[in-house]
Amino acid sequence: MTHPLSTKFREVAPASFALADPDRLEAALAEAAERGARAWPGVSVDAPAFVRFLAERLPSDADPVATLVDLRIEELYLCCACLAGSAPAIAELDRRFIADSARALGRFGANTQAREEALQLAREKLLANAPDAPPKLAQYSGRGALGGWIRVVVVRTALNTQRSEKRHVPRDDDLLATRIAEDSADPELQVMKAEYADTLAQAVAGAFRRLTSEQRNLLRLYVIDQLSLAELGKLHSVDASTISRWLTKIRARLLDEAQTELLQRYALRPSECASVMRLVRSDLHLSIARLLQTEPAGTVEV
Repeated sequence: MTHPLSTKFREVAPASFALADPDRLEAALAEAAERGARAWPGVSVDAPAFVRFLAERLPSDADPVATLVDLRIEELYLCCACLAGSAPAIAELDRRFIADSARALGRFGANTQAREEALQLAREKLLANAPDAPPKLAQYSGRGALGGWIRVVVVRTALNTQRSEKRHVPRDDDLLATRIAEDSADPELQVMKAEYADTLAQAVAGAFRRLTSEQRNLLRLYVIDQLSLAELGKLHSVDASTISRWLTKIRARLLDEAQTELLQRYALRPSECASVMRLVRSDLHLSIARLLQTEPAGTVEV
């Protein structure tokens, strides 16, 4: 049996994928290309080009056949076509996903003109090649719904256009900013920070990577874009108290998983771990902001 698709796939895939069974991989890739074509009858993508596109978006430590099952293949197919410049694909993307995001902007009270301006800027950001950056759509990994991912891009684009006019007001409802003034002057914490800096950063980063794309998107809008609980509630069609509970659960999950990582991976004694976790809690907000700002393109769906 020949393997034309898996051969193209392996040209850009991590070396670890060479261990995948060639027959299974060929069948999985052929099925993926067929699924994409069926989903968008008026959109055509060269199958070898599509499988190369898929290979660039799979984690290097995953079983490619198993991972393909979990990806949103149809939406990746549309993105691949859009990035190749297909006019029918771009029209579908606009009709089904970008224009639909106008409703999210409407929840923030944006008028018609402001919505249209934000949508046009988002279209350019998603599809246009900039001198210093590829189209934002190239970052979509297929691990979450394309509609939700684009909605976040549109909302963040609208926020960025207003950023220079928006004054920062300290928020009493900042659930993640747990640092207190006396912590920064605590000599014990300063010694611990110097001793455990690398270990601490790795533990928090490991916990952060295990959050879902939806949880990281919520954190990005809250921590980086500084939407209030009420604004986030409007975006997600829930009340502010629900957003508050979601953020509390995310914070608790990060702390629990960071503690597990410290105990298991770094073999800290319980007494050491308790002391380091005090530092984790005091620096959690800053750690999250740093991770959101430095995470490589394509690993967070925003």
